[in-house]
Amino acid sequence: MHDLSSLIQRTTKRFTTLCFLSMCFLLTSSLQAQEQLQASITEFATQQNLTEEQVEAMTQTLSAGIKQRDRTLKKYGISMKNNRKARLNFQKKVALQNDMKALQRELQRDLSNILSEKQLEAWQLAQQTNQEEFRAKLKAKIG
Repeated sequence: MHDLSSLIQRTTKRFTTLCFLSMCFLLTSSLQAQEQLQASITEFATQQNLTEEQVEAMTQTLSAGIKQRDRTLKKYGISMKNNRKARLNFQKKVALQNDMKALQRELQRDLSNILSEKQLEAWQLAQQTNQEEFRAKLKAKIG
């Protein structure tokens, strides 16, 4: 029984670690998320000398990623916009983890088609704090 408990705890830790780096932003409302997204992209574009095309493509890609992440979380009864906790059994946590990994891979692939390798690394570094905040909030929601 201890092994199962340990496995569940490790899986939950991995889940919160892998939950989106991507999906980048804590959402309290979609308007705030869009404002945060635009501010982050604008600052990043200035620092990395992005072209207008890169900025537009990045904005579209990240906006779509946020919407997809929210749909995925909703599928599991999770809303980042309220304080309600979601109770997920082990199988659902694993399924959510797999779905979030797939979203992560898709977002990384899309961003790698927009940004250079150096720019992509810089974006990931710049988003690290947001990712940690999101993971902590998600972990608090699912227990």
